[in-house]
Amino acid sequence: MSNVNPRWTYAELREAFNSVRNPEYWQGPIRAIVESDKIAVIIEAIAYFTGEATSVRMALIPNRGLCYLVESVGFDGGPAKFLTQTKETE
Repeated sequence: MSNVNPRWTYAELREAFNSVRNPEYWQGPIRAIVESDKIAVIIEAIAYFTGEATSVRMALIPNRGLCYLVESVGFDGGPAKFLTQTKETE
């Protein structure tokens, strides 16, 4: 398995991204509650697959403890979509 990142393999990034993406439209906006032990790989996965930064806010959730609210405009709202469209029109 090849590494696309010094810390995670492609499969690990894909699994993390799939856990927060919109299941009906992967290119859409992302809004998810993430456990603290997964936050680093989730942030990296969103950046890898969408080309977009992630907004992260801490949340203390009853019976779950410290979690994070993760939000991103997703692929359609980020630079990756623009770059893909530009290459298609050239």
